[in-house]
Parts: sequence; C-alpha cells; structure tokens
Amino acid sequence: CYCWFPIIHGKSGYGVPQHFGVFYSMGLALIIEGFLSAAYHVCPNQNNFQFDTCFMYVISVLTLVKVYQFRHPVALDANQVFAILAGIILVSVAGLMLEFSDSASNLLLGFRIIFTTGQFLLILSLSVYFYSLGYVKDDNKAIVTGWSLFAGVKQIFRRPVHTDRLILPFISILLSIGVVIYSEMEKADFATYLLYTFIANVLGFCLYYMVIMKPLHGEFKNFSWVQPTFYFVACGIIGGFAVMYFVQSPAKWEKSASESRSEDNMECMNSWFPFQPFYDVHDVWHFYSAAALFLAFMGLLTVDDDLVATPQSRIPVF
Repeated sequence: CYCWFPIIHGKSGYGVPQHFGVFYSMGLALIIEGFLSAAYHVCPNQNNFQFDTCFMYVISVLTLVKVYQFRHPVALDANQVFAILAGIILVSVAGLMLEFSDSASNLLLGFRIIFTTGQFLLILSLSVYFYSLGYVKDDNKAIVTGWSLFAGVKQIFRRPVHTDRLILPFISILLSIGVVIYSEMEKADFATYLLYTFIANVLGFCLYYMVIMKPLHGEFKNFSWVQPTFYFVACGIIGGFAVMYFVQSPAKWEKSASESRSEDNMECMNSWFPFQPFYDVHDVWHFYSAAALFLAFMGLLTVDDDLVATPQSRIPVF
C-alpha cells in the first residue's frame, strides 16, 4: 500500500536479494525501542536507560548489515550478528559502569583510549575487507586471513585497482575522527559517544551506497529513483526536526516525567503542539525520530527496485 508504482514481482536469479527477515528485525527493533523509551520516561532509572540505548545500537547495526547485505547476500549469518550485538552491549555497559564509579577515572581514561584504538584498527581491517570484497589475496593469489589481513593495506595503496572502493574507508575514518573530536568537546558520556559513532557510520554507509556508488554504476534508471528519494528526503527533513528537539531539549532522564517537564520544557514547546499539557520536548523528539526511522526503512526497502529485472550476474558488487 506504500508503493506508488506497479509492483514487479521478482524472479529467481534477478534483482538484489532482499532478505526480508532483516527488515522484519529492523521493524521489530523500532517497536521495542518505542516501548523501552516509554518505560524509562514513565519510571526513569539507569536500567531503563540502558535498555533504551541498547536498542538504538541494535537498529544501527541492523541497518549497516542490511545495506551491506544488498550486494553481499551471504556475508553474515544470524549468529555472527548476535555476537556483534552482544559485544557492543558488553562494551557499552563496561564503559558506563566505569563512568559511574567515583574511583575509576584512570581506568575509564584507559578504557576509552583502548576502545578508540581498537575502533580505528577495526575500521582499517574492515576497509581492507570491503575493498577486496571479503577475499584478500597476496602476491601468490592465496587468501589472506587473521592478522596478516593488515598487510593488505600496503597492497591496496601500492596497486589500487578499484579506487572507488576506497571512498567508504575514507568516509568512515573521517566520520569517526569527527565523532571523537565532537564527543571530547561536548564531554559526552560513553554510551552517547558509542551511539554517535554508529549513527555517523550508518549515515556514511548509506551516503556511499545510494548517493555515490549507485549513480556511479549507472543505476537509478528512468524514474526508479523517485520513490526512494522521496522517502530519504522526507526522512532527512523530519530527522532534522528530531535532532533539533533532541539537542535543545532540557529533559532530564534521571528525573520523573513531571519533574523533567517542569524544567522549562513547556516553555520550549511554545503553544503549537496540540498535546502540550501532557508531552514535553523530549517526547516530540521521539515522535519525529520514529517517523524518520520508518521513512528510512521504506527507502531501504525500495532503493534497489531499479534492479528487479536485472540478472544477478550483471549487478555490480561494491
């Protein structure tokens, strides 16, 4: 019911494999995120805050997996994704525990240094992986695995064959550096820093896939670009309003909803919002962000509709 154009039913061997199970997971994660956000607004405490933030990580990781899976349909299985999510949540909890410990300031500094170093090493490793489409080979055409993978960096910059695949690593590195600098300037807590990192990489990966690589390979033919473009533009506009309310909101999750609303939230709401006496500015952020995420999911669902009649052997991998 959300499609504007006639539906072309996909045939086996044609089009980008969709893997709708990931879309179902993304939608379910968004629903659970809504319930958990409501839970910690009704009864704010550190536990509810953790659950709410964790599902933001889940949505970010699933989005990255979905975009990567468009051109690499057999790259990851469910167990690997669950292991990645478990590791992310474990790191997040460890960082927050150190932050809330009065005697662990030195440990927290060391933890953040180790995490940031590991983050950039991971980006470097994934850059080699993406460039080589998952199969890094040495001069003897043997597949490279393990720590030897980092030697592939020298091979890439010495003999760059697919220069367009170097765009994503540069985008990811620049965004990660920007997030580190911004988080230090704003004195962001570890959970917020981790969330900013994921959001930046999701935006960078989507930009790389939809704005750079698809037009570069001659895709988005005829009017197939109209529907996903509408969804993403609407997502950007609504998401911009969401970020505005998130940044300007004086809401305090540590306090009850009534106490939070009493601290200038009503003044910031002005008088335009029809449910002003009940909802505060932070609630408006949730309304807008949920709508923006839904539109983003719809854009991802339709972004490769132009390839539905293209044999998979002719679809470029990037």
